[in-house]
Amino acid sequence: MKHKISPHVQIYRFPITAITSITNRVTGLGLTGIFVGSGLISLAGYDPVEEYKKLNEPYKTLLNYTITFPTVYHTYGGVRHFLWDRYPSLLNNSAVKRSSFVLLGSSLLSTYFINEFINK
Repeated sequence: MKHKISPHVQIYRFPITAITSITNRVTGLGLTGIFVGSGLISLAGYDPVEEYKKLNEPYKTLLNYTITFPTVYHTYGGVRHFLWDRYPSLLNNSAVKRSSFVLLGSSLLSTYFINEFINK
């Protein structure tokens, strides 16, 4: 028997709050994979930093963004949750929606500027 996704998932657009929540979880999983993968590479006798140095510039840039965005996004998302714990009054629909846009925008901008700084 083939399982189908509920029809409501396909006909409605995800709100920004759901997108940022899912992204927070995915970036956490991605960071875990990056750190575990680096550890396994080290255990296999390779030095991740030396392997990075061997990469061509486009691959270095891609790897930088791949590591920087999840780190920045997940950190900012964590700060947002700390603020919600401290100030529960910020947990209302309009404030959460607004903070979701701020989280996404500030993460993208920070990722760009961090990588520009790294590449200089």
